[in-house]
Amino acid sequence: MESVTLIVEAPASKLAIRTRTTGMLARLAHDLELVASDIRGRVNREADGFSGELIVPVAGIRVAGQLHGDRLDPAGISSSDRLEIERKIREEVFPGVKEIHVRGHGREWNHVDAVVESGLGKQSIPIAMRGGEADGRIRMTGRTELSLAKLGVREIKGPLGAFKVKDAVEVLFEVTLRPAD
Repeated sequence: MESVTLIVEAPASKLAIRTRTTGMLARLAHDLELVASDIRGRVNREADGFSGELIVPVAGIRVAGQLHGDRLDPAGISSSDRLEIERKIREEVFPGVKEIHVRGHGREWNHVDAVVESGLGKQSIPIAMRGGEADGRIRMTGRTELSLAKLGVREIKGPLGAFKVKDAVEVLFEVTLRPAD
């Protein structure tokens, strides 16, 4: 098999980040689902496996809504709270960081060894995926967990430490790859 380059089809791809709160007044805080828009990337497919990179612009991370367990409530966050959370992501959570890079490789599509790098820190993670090929495209879905601390993010907490965002965040994704033009 000759080398094939595939690119991320952004409109058909989605990356969601789920944060959870803990602490004495966590009930008053919001568990959130954030979505990353404008993700881009490429995969080089070889006979013995593949390698690739996914790029997530920090400025493209938006609040999708409030989580109640695993149920998303898009109307659960006011417009002003959304804007404030998105500002804090850019200016306080990832200050000075333009993009988060995920670089990975594997022999089979169902398992990727990846490194996530924010510019403030990095961590190695395994990613389990499932999916398949149809119409010349490859569609993969999966989930993984990231440590905010390992990415160099300072603890995120409310006034007087009444609540904080848990270090572990869940990342869910649906990525569609198509042959490069």
